[in-house]
Amino acid sequence: MANPTFTIPKPINMRSPAGNSREPIGVLLFAGILFFLLSLAAFGGVYFYKQLISNQISDINASLEKIKKDFNPELIGQLSQTSEAIESAKSLLASHRSPSRIFELIEKNTLPSVAFSSFSFASVSSSVMLNGEAKSFAALAEQLDVFEKDSLIKGVLLASPSLLQTGNVGFSIKVDLDPSILVYR
Repeated sequence: MANPTFTIPKPINMRSPAGNSREPIGVLLFAGILFFLLSLAAFGGVYFYKQLISNQISDINASLEKIKKDFNPELIGQLSQTSEAIESAKSLLASHRSPSRIFELIEKNTLPSVAFSSFSFASVSSSVMLNGEAKSFAALAEQLDVFEKDSLIKGVLLASPSLLQTGNVGFSIKVDLDPSILVYR
C-alpha cells in the first residue's frame, strides 16, 4: 500500500505584510475607552463648575453681610412707620366722601327759569331733595329733562307740583346721584 503522508497545513497569517505585530483594537474596547475619557472630562467639568458656583455664593454672601451692616435699623423703623401712615391716609382719602361736587352739578344743570329754596342731602342713598319754584310747568318739565340727561344723575322723581299764588309752580324733586360724584379727588 502506498504510504500516506499526512501533513498539517500552516495557519493563515492575518498580519499585515509590513510586519505589524499588534492586534487591531476591537470596536467595543475603543468605545469603552472613549466613554471613560468623556466621563472623566464631564466629571472634571462638573467639579470645577461646582467650585466656581461655591466661590460666587460665598462672594455674594460676603457682600450681603456688608450691606446688612450698612443698614440703619432705626431709620428703617421710621421709614416703615411713615409708609404705614401714608397707606392709612390713602385708605382714608379713598373712602372719604366729598359732597361739595353736588353743588357744582346742581349749579351747572339749573335753568335760569328755576330757583331752588331748600336742599337736603342723604349720604346713605346718595340722593338730594330739592324744593323750588319754576316760572311755568314747561320750565319745570325742561328742568327735569336737563337733570335726566346728566350722566352723574341716575334718577329724577318729581313730587307735589302745585300752582302758587304768584303764578309760579312750586315743586319738590328727588335726585338720585351716581355715587362716584361723592368720591374725593
